[in-house]
Amino acid sequence: MDYENATPVQEIRVSELFNSPTADVTFLSSDHVLFRMHGSHLNVNSLGFARVSEHTVMEPEPVRLEESSEVLELLFQFIEPPPESRDFRQPAVDTLLPPLFFKLAEAAEKYVVYAATNVCTTYMRQCIEIHPLEILNYCARHNYQNLADVAARSAVSHMRNLEEAVLKLTAPGVLPRYLIYYSKWRGVAWKSIEIFQQRAPWRRCPYWSHALILYRDQVEKDIMSFDQEPYEKLWAEVEELKCGNGTCSCKAMPGKWPSWFCDIELNLLDIPGFSNISI
Repeated sequence: MDYENATPVQEIRVSELFNSPTADVTFLSSDHVLFRMHGSHLNVNSLGFARVSEHTVMEPEPVRLEESSEVLELLFQFIEPPPESRDFRQPAVDTLLPPLFFKLAEAAEKYVVYAATNVCTTYMRQCIEIHPLEILNYCARHNYQNLADVAARSAVSHMRNLEEAVLKLTAPGVLPRYLIYYSKWRGVAWKSIEIFQQRAPWRRCPYWSHALILYRDQVEKDIMSFDQEPYEKLWAEVEELKCGNGTCSCKAMPGKWPSWFCDIELNLLDIPGFSNISI
């Protein structure tokens, strides 16, 4: 490659972090930044780049990569041992903006950078309620089934609208599977309102009619409100609505967990995990 005659639009720069004079493998990012790396580290810490480093023994030209320098500079820090100037530490992924974090995670999977994939998936578990759809998309694409199941449940609870799912679930086959999963949760949610209304022993109590309104409003806001943990919190609020009439039907309520809740639980058992849904 003729670096001296490169056009201004394609001006070649060299990474400040990865410019060792003893490097034997060179990569070129999509935005024309060179990264000079050691093949020995690539061979040990990345399956994908190990294959690339073998190729460069015969072909000394820089290997062009699709990723930007911003992504590669992060990714390569999980391959080359971090120097004392960085306190011997790899990047803190929890400080990255979401778009950059998910680009890093995708690159780590693409090139099989072991340390980066582990760090990224660990952090995803911590922020799953903030970015459930993005994490579901990533996990479905790369076959992290357990994490995908957790992300799908969180997405049902936190998703603002279905349009959001259409925009973010871009991996092949993920969107239709999620829509099936979402529809099953929605069906059980509305069934729980019906059960709440028809089988509660205190349904004739005028004061307790507020309980149904509270329950219905909560389910409309979050269709997983009837699931166990949110349901416990909701039930605590409902109990406070008991009236003062000692002979009212609401006094027949059989404790904190009414027997009709078992009907809701039976419906929950019919909902498969996201990873078990196929199309």
